[in-house]
Amino acid sequence: ENSIRIIFDKFEKAGMSTCYANVLKMMWNRHELVGSFLNVKLFQVLTNFVTNAMFDISSEAISVFEEILFSENVKVKEMVSDFLNENKKEMMEIFMNLFDEEKYLAKREGMKILHELLLDKDYNKDFTQNWLQEKEYLKFTMTSLTDDSTPIQMEAFHLMIVFLKASPEKRGQKVNETLKKNRDQLESFFTEFLKEKPDEMEKALDLLKELS
Repeated sequence: ENSIRIIFDKFEKAGMSTCYANVLKMMWNRHELVGSFLNVKLFQVLTNFVTNAMFDISSEAISVFEEILFSENVKVKEMVSDFLNENKKEMMEIFMNLFDEEKYLAKREGMKILHELLLDKDYNKDFTQNWLQEKEYLKFTMTSLTDDSTPIQMEAFHLMIVFLKASPEKRGQKVNETLKKNRDQLESFFTEFLKEKPDEMEKALDLLKELS
């Protein structure tokens, strides 16, 4: 664990982020070190690198983020899932703080990573349930739908679909109320935003019709 922290301390050294990112990935693939990476404070530090103004530091930090969260090893994936579920509120706060920085790359890639985690609800059940319960997360998603960046809007759309596909019983009461209240506005947005993707538009509009 100390060796991981030493590398993290040097991660932002000019011109060295790629080297240190590769070392961290190699260490992550050593099974005996997996538990040392699954630490909320470590993710908080990694988030600071993701929001760094230097593109190479930010992009390499994102690649480490993805390496840790999306292991192809089933046993490691289960460990990551347990970590996310047990620390669902703390980890979601890390994502929201990441988005608050308003750094384009960090926000876009962070939303993409979050979406992939939410889709894997068989593993990340409690983590996903926490997302569906909180009006704050729905508010963030709806606000991002109006972002100046089309890629950010698309990531927000994917996150919105997670809300809409969930059953009313799994969504929080205030989330359900907010979705119903904004159904017409969402319909107008989907109709315009997806006008060149009629199949996706139809599916999204059908989900809105299910709001009752």
